[in-house]
Amino acid sequence: GTSDGLPSDHVLGLFEQSNGRLIALTGTGPAVRKGEQWSRIEDEGYPVKDYTWAMVESPDGSVFAQAYNMPLILKDGRWSPCPGVGIPNNSPLCVTRDGSVIRGVKGTNGAVSFARWNGDSFVQASGQIFDQALIVTILRQAPDGAIWAVGRGTILRWEYLPGAWEWRPDLPKPLLEDHAHRLWFGDQNGV
Repeated sequence: GTSDGLPSDHVLGLFEQSNGRLIALTGTGPAVRKGEQWSRIEDEGYPVKDYTWAMVESPDGSVFAQAYNMPLILKDGRWSPCPGVGIPNNSPLCVTRDGSVIRGVKGTNGAVSFARWNGDSFVQASGQIFDQALIVTILRQAPDGAIWAVGRGTILRWEYLPGAWEWRPDLPKPLLEDHAHRLWFGDQNGV
């Protein structure tokens, strides 16, 4: 509890990074285990006293936090908001077996969908359903690969297809492959 250095007695979960760092997720922000005590996380950029629902780590070592008002990513020892589709909120995160980071998102028009982290931002990855009242609170991958989302009396199942192919016959010729193994296309109109 707070007598051991936790910022709150309301502990939502524990998260252990691949480097062994143990983090308690609490109603007033995360805390790191240091010896026999806990202390408030001191990483630069983490919102002070922010309700922290969950944390996940992708295979490349990127750590994502499901904070109260937005998803965050830890890069080079600093937390930053994750850009991308959907309104900033406490939408859940999930790391799939193929290493993708998936987020439940809600649009300003009430559309609920899923987004995938592409290395720079969350991009639309599924179709949408329209339900103003639905707030997704839990996101998990099932043994069959489907993504299940739970929230306020609703259960959604998404037939997740990792790395699904899409036919794009109008693309110009590839120009280069970057450090993240992404192909960049370009012509006289630009990249």
